[in-house]
Amino acid sequence: MIKRSIFVLLMGALIMTTACNSGGNEKVEGKGETTTEEGKTILTLSLAESSAFYTALEKKFEAKYPDIDLQIKAYKEVGNEWGENGYVEYKKTTNTALLSGKGADIFDVSAFSINDYVSKKLLVNMNDIFEHDKTLNKSDLEMNVLDAMKVNDGLYFIPTGFAFRAFIGDGNMIKNSNVKIDDKKWNWKEFGELSKEIIQQAGKDGKNKLYALTDYPAEMTLQEMAIDNYNLFVDSEAKQAKFDSPDFVELLEQVKKMYKEQVLTAEPAEIGNQLFNSIVIGSPTDFIDGPYSYFENPVYIQSHMQVRLVV
Repeated sequence: MIKRSIFVLLMGALIMTTACNSGGNEKVEGKGETTTEEGKTILTLSLAESSAFYTALEKKFEAKYPDIDLQIKAYKEVGNEWGENGYVEYKKTTNTALLSGKGADIFDVSAFSINDYVSKKLLVNMNDIFEHDKTLNKSDLEMNVLDAMKVNDGLYFIPTGFAFRAFIGDGNMIKNSNVKIDDKKWNWKEFGELSKEIIQQAGKDGKNKLYALTDYPAEMTLQEMAIDNYNLFVDSEAKQAKFDSPDFVELLEQVKKMYKEQVLTAEPAEIGNQLFNSIVIGSPTDFIDGPYSYFENPVYIQSHMQVRLVV
């Protein structure tokens, strides 16, 4: 197994397996020898698809750690076409490698649920690394993001990057209304009711009709609401869902009501015909470019939807 600090510096959307490798599928699992002829330690990284990001990462990593040979095993190489079931096959081979304790040292798990692997103790819990590795400077990392990635209080994977979803509103329209929004406490029901009040006060109709959100399909709204209340409907440890519960039925009715009353619409609308918008912030410039492309006086609002990581 490699030195503990190395995986932290790699910073991928990846997990490290606890078992040493013993070969397997040459594209995804195969590792072979643990050292090169020059005596370098071989570190294998399994990816669904290679990219320029990982090519650059490999060069920089090996430059900083010349005693390590980082070998990237990509199921799909750059420029090659996926087969009809390419990604499905990658998931199958990766799953087999993880459950058997074979294969690469580090896996890309962007599209995987790792709870089963955690429960079977197949992955390294990196909490101790972050607490005891003296070469690691926590101030260089976004620890709040890493804390959000924990499973059962353990850190088993690290994202290659992150973004967050911000909720913005038309500051002028909100200010000119008599509606007071307590965005620190509101929920979906209050969001619908308060939005309806503001829309009624604005008095727009016809082609200038105002909506709280536009181009927002009902299934997307339901998904957002279900995720906000995930623990109410899903018991992850027991692997049980409660989508036939009265609470979930009430959620469905709330979605239906907001679209029936035309507070929300799945149809696109002209800029200026929406009260709120949900945007993804992935860089500092997004704080300016995104909001002002929709509103003259945008205001950031604590969303009725939870801020979630994009990994």
